Amino acid sequence: MPATQVLQTYLDAMSDHVLVGDFDSYQSGVELPFHLVTTDSSVVVTTHEDLRAGFDHYRVMLASQVVTAYIRIVNLAVLLDDRLISGHYTTHIISGGTRIVAPFPSQIVLRDHGAQGWRAASITNGAQNMRWPMDRIDVRPPSNVDPDPSTPIHRPGQEADHAKD
Repeated sequence: MPATQVLQTYLDAMSDHVLVGDFDSYQSGVELPFHLVTTDSSVVVTTHEDLRAGFDHYRVMLASQVVTAYIRIVNLAVLLDDRLISGHYTTHIISGGTRIVAPFPSQIVLRDHGAQGWRAASITNGAQNMRWPMDRIDVRPPSNVDPDPSTPIHRPGQEADHAKD
């Protein structure tokens, strides 16, 4: 399977796990220690208890914003070797039809754990005021990301849906 497809499948599943509150499936997709680097901080999550606290806080933050879609779209993924993928993606966090923050770019490293599947070893993103556990995200969009809430969201190569009048 191409690296882009592996990463997109992984991100879709992990986003779903977060939205439905499936911590067991979520934790199976994260390697410990896990490294999170943001604009303001660098965090190393070393225990399942800390991972759980971060997961729960992030879910509360999303629920408080009535998030209905947590979409991460792969921009680029490279297979560095048979067990390591490095990729870039853009995150869209939506409530109804409205973005709650501007889209923001991230970088991720996945490591293949064989029968246990791909796990995130690290994520770096442009989020600000983020700490572990995560309970707030502020984003200053880079100049190459369109923060306009009316901009359609779709994966590269996928036609955007157009509503008919």
